[in-house]
Amino acid sequence: MRLRQDRATRWQQVPDGYRDLGPAEAERRSALASRLREQFARWGYREVVTPTLEFLETIVHGTGPGIEDQLVKVIDGAAVLALRPEMTVPIARLAAMRLLRSAAGPLRLCYVAPVFRSQERGLGRLREFTQAGVELLGAPSPDGDAEVIALAVESLRAAGVPGTTIRLGHLGLLNDLLQELPGPSGRRARPSVPAGVCRHRERGPGWPTGAIASCAAGVARPRRT
Repeated sequence: MRLRQDRATRWQQVPDGYRDLGPAEAERRSALASRLREQFARWGYREVVTPTLEFLETIVHGTGPGIEDQLVKVIDGAAVLALRPEMTVPIARLAAMRLLRSAAGPLRLCYVAPVFRSQERGLGRLREFTQAGVELLGAPSPDGDAEVIALAVESLRAAGVPGTTIRLGHLGLLNDLLQELPGPSGRRARPSVPAGVCRHRERGPGWPTGAIASCAAGVARPRRT
C-alpha cells in the first residue's frame, strides 16, 4: 500500500540526492559563482563549457574503470553515456582534441559547472552539485603547482570560507616511499597504488602530455562530523 502511495505522489518529488533551489539560495549561488569566475579571470584563466553528457568510454579512459560505480548512466540507442562526475576529464578531452593544437604555451582553463555522482545520500553528499575549479595544462615546472595552490587559497578567501586547510598529495613521492619499504623476504617491495588515487595526473593514451595541475571545489551542503 505504501509503495502505491509513493508512486502516486512521485511527480511532486525530486529523486534522492537532488534538490530544488529557491530564489534566495539561487541568488547566493549565482553570486558565489560570479566571485569565483572573477577570481579565476584575474589570474589569467579562461572559462570553458563542456557537455553534461560524455561517452562512458571517455570517462573510463580518462579516470579508470573504478569510476563506473560512481557514474549516472544514460542509454542512448547503442551508446552508453554518463553524466560527468567531475570536470578534469572533459577538459582534458577538449584540450587534447582542439585546444592544445594551437596553444603557444600553457593553457589556463576554468569552469563552474554541475557534476553528477551516483553516491549514497547523507552527510551532505548530493548526487548533483556545482564544481568550480581551474586546470593548468602544459606547465613544465613546480611553479604551475604553486600557482594553482595559491589560486585555491585566494578563491576560498573570496568565497568567504573560514579556517581553510590545504592538503597536498604527490603520487610520485608516494611511489618512491613505497619502493623503499622492505618486502617479506627483505627485498624492496613493489608499490601497488589504486588507479583512482592518480586519476587527476595519469591519463590513457591520447590525453594531453605534460603537467596537469588542477584545483576544484564542490559547492554542496557541509558535511556533519
